[in-house]
Parts: sequence; C-alpha cells; structure tokens
Amino acid sequence: MFLSATGKILQCERIDHDFVLGYVHAGHVELDCKFIAEFHNHYITKCMELCIDCAASRNCPQCVYDISDIREDKPQCNGFCSKEKIDHNEEQTLDFLREHPEYYEKILKTVSIRY
Repeated sequence: MFLSATGKILQCERIDHDFVLGYVHAGHVELDCKFIAEFHNHYITKCMELCIDCAASRNCPQCVYDISDIREDKPQCNGFCSKEKIDHNEEQTLDFLREHPEYYEKILKTVSIRY
C-alpha cells in the first residue's frame, strides 16, 4: 500500500494516481470496500482472456495497473508469454547454468523456497 502526500491510498507507489482506492483525511480514513472490489475486478476482468492463453499466468509478474492501455476495452498485457517464449527462456537459463556451474552450485546452496 502507498499513501501519497495528498492523502491518496494506492496499491503501490508505481501506479497512476487515477487508481486511487481511498483517502486519508485529518480525522478519518475514507475506504469503500465494495467500491474497491468492483474497481479491482473491473480491471482484472479486462485481462482474463489474455491470462487464459498466457503460459506465465501461474507466475505472473505483471501488475494490472501497470498495463499502459488498461483503460481500453481490450488491453494488451506487457507480460504475456506464449508457451514457445517460456520454453525458449527456460532453455537459455539452462544453457547459462551449464556454462557456469558455479552459479548452479550457488543456487543449490543458498536459495530456499518457502510456501
């Protein structure tokens, strides 16, 4: 969450101030949970067709509010990946690790995954 100098409550500091969720005033916080849910679902729904066909949808790095044309009827997701692109990226990663086994060893020794 991000609170602007003018009292706007936003999802984070990197998105357009048009996507305000609420306001902080001198004596109270103004939040409408129903509005926030409808607002967020409106933008998520716009991208759902793309997500269905995206090979990266399970590990999506794309913030819906950071899609340049999200206000349009059919936005184009910057993070959309075809299966071929994912396969290509994975192959490049494996090639790199084969060429640099010291990095592979470092990953095995230092990286832990928590759920």
